[in-house]
Formats: sequence, C-alpha cells, structure tokens
Amino acid sequence: MALSSCPPLASGRGRPILASPSPSSRDRQSGPRSRLQARWRGPAERNGFAMPLALVVALLLLLSSLATQTMILQVRSRRAVVLELRQAEDRLASAAHLLVGRLQQSHPCLFALNLEAWPQAGLSCGHAADILGLIEAEAHGLAWKVIAWQPLPGENQVELLLQVQAQAGLPPRRGQFRVELEPSPSSPRVLALRP
Repeated sequence: MALSSCPPLASGRGRPILASPSPSSRDRQSGPRSRLQARWRGPAERNGFAMPLALVVALLLLLSSLATQTMILQVRSRRAVVLELRQAEDRLASAAHLLVGRLQQSHPCLFALNLEAWPQAGLSCGHAADILGLIEAEAHGLAWKVIAWQPLPGENQVELLLQVQAQAGLPPRRGQFRVELEPSPSSPRVLALRP
C-alpha cells in the first residue's frame, strides 16, 4: 500500500502549519466601511470635544434668551414711564382748563392781575374765599394749586404755572401754560390755552 505524499513537518513542531482562515464576506464588507467611517469622523469626536462644544452652544443660547428677555423688560418699563407721563400731562391740562373756565365764568377781572394781587385787588369781582378756592381747588378728582399767574406786559397773554397734587401714589406734577386772551376792555375772553 503506497503512502500518500504529505508536506514535511516543520522542524521543532509537532503539528503542521495551517494557513490563516480567509476573512468571511461579512468581515470583508465591514472592514473598508469602518475605515471610511473613521476617516469621516469629525475632529470633535476623535479628540473628545463633543461635550464641551454642546455646553458652549447651550450657554450661548441661554445668554441670547436672557438678553432678549432683558430687552423686552426694558421696553415694557419704558412704555410704563411714557404712559405715566402722558397721564400726568393730561391731568395737568384738565386742571388748567378747569381753572381758566372758572376764571372766565366768575372772575374775569383776575386775568389782568398777578397771582400775588388776587386776594386783595381781586375782591372787586369775587369774595376772598372764592378767590382762595381758585388758587387751591379740587374738581372732578383733580386737586391743583396755582403756583404763578403772570400777565405778560404789552401782550394779551398770561403765563400760568400749575401744580397737580399727588394722587394714587403718583408724585405732584407741575406744568406751565400760555393763556391767550382776546383784547377787550370790559371782559377779556380766553382764545387758547397751550402748554
């Protein structure tokens, strides 16, 4: 019986050397793909900067939202201040119209007098209590005080400085007005009242 020829054994080894198993089709497909994924992986992932980058982006978004909220609060505060000023101006104008209307109706002789002369020289067209009630008065929820009433020389105009008393937590407000009069020797009439 003839012996089959087989490769000689390597010296010093009792077992024959076997060839390494060929990679399966799955390993062959995943090998180049994994190398391609490693090549396209960003530097943030390779070097471990993904988490700090996400934290920086979150911090920037938080700061921008805080800045927007601060700006909205500032706009609201400014609107509230403007609204309060307009309400104070409206109250001053209403008080000035009430005062001038009362003067026109009951005490026209006071138009030509300074405020300091109202209590004495104004007695010709009204009682002292009525005149003092014009200087400090309250009507329609408005309390005012006349600070100055100054007829301008050579003109049919009067400068009025009026103060509306504090109301509902608001501080007292002052306003200056120009009263234009129609020239008349007997009883002057008010043509306009301007701030």
